[in-house]
Amino acid sequence: MKAPNVPVITIRPGETHLAVDRAFALLVASRPRWVVVGHTLFEVGPQPNDPRSYPDFWLVKSPALRARLAELAIWQRESPAGKVTRIDPPAAVAAAILALKHEWPWRRLVQFTPDPFRELAH
Repeated sequence: MKAPNVPVITIRPGETHLAVDRAFALLVASRPRWVVVGHTLFEVGPQPNDPRSYPDFWLVKSPALRARLAELAIWQRESPAGKVTRIDPPAAVAAAILALKHEWPWRRLVQFTPDPFRELAH
């Protein structure tokens, strides 16, 4: 059970865009360790076997994004009749966030350099 201060996002008929806006704001506020390469999101983290080595990059796909959104809020759907049901974050919300490429606030990675000091010396 989530703590009482966890936000609730309710999906209502015709208002999915409002849930996308709220989810995106929560996601940005959570400060994930993400970078943008081209038009693709990657999570950056230590390599599992050696946290002191170069970081690893993992592609942020819809299932991983939905799992992150599930950690950030309680999700529910309201039927046209007003009945509320707990749900997992909808795939449509994750897809919309992944499509907001022009609004992503995360750092852009332009070039990989294996040894930045050697590159500066030339």
